[in-house]
Amino acid sequence: MLLVLILLTVGQLAAGAFVRGVYTSLDGNSSSTTNGSQRHMMALTMETITTNLKKLCLELPPPGGPKANYSPLHRDGDLLYLSGHLPIKADGSMIVGVCAPANVVGSDSNFIGTDQGYEAARWCALNLLSTVNAYLSENSATSADLSNIKVVKLFGIVRSHDDFQEQHLVMNGASDLIKDVLGDSGACHARSAIGSNSLPLGIAVEVEMICKIVE
Repeated sequence: MLLVLILLTVGQLAAGAFVRGVYTSLDGNSSSTTNGSQRHMMALTMETITTNLKKLCLELPPPGGPKANYSPLHRDGDLLYLSGHLPIKADGSMIVGVCAPANVVGSDSNFIGTDQGYEAARWCALNLLSTVNAYLSENSATSADLSNIKVVKLFGIVRSHDDFQEQHLVMNGASDLIKDVLGDSGACHARSAIGSNSLPLGIAVEVEMICKIVE
């Protein structure tokens, strides 16, 4: 009887280990995956990020404040939710205008092309990174910096002419900038891009971001 009980106990322990292994595999949270992610994040440093910015002839601008009654950033656990950021350039000016098809641009000084929209989205992304960097630098509760950031999703709103259908190409400006600065940590994000007939202050593009702190 004792031998039977021992065999049953061993069998139950083995089955439990198998089930846990299956769930770990399904969740994608195995220790090897986690360790690999940590090793990847450690490979990116602020020095690398600064070098990447210099290659682009850019630097992080001072973070801008909200333009109305809201917070530019809200933290929930290890997720950072960033409000829509504007295409504010290094000199403080904003890229304004309506993204329009090539055959329409030029008929009105308010219309801009896809390339200008792309540039606007780049500035939005740079300002988003600036806000994150400032938050992490000023928050004594965390030792993280931009090298600990994984971009989860971008959401872009493009001020558009009725016939403009290249919002996705405009938003490539934000995606490309984040990838160029953060490398793989910014490359594989989800994204949405929509058109609107109007945006605050006449801006051409507005971009929101969700990112995760990985320490």
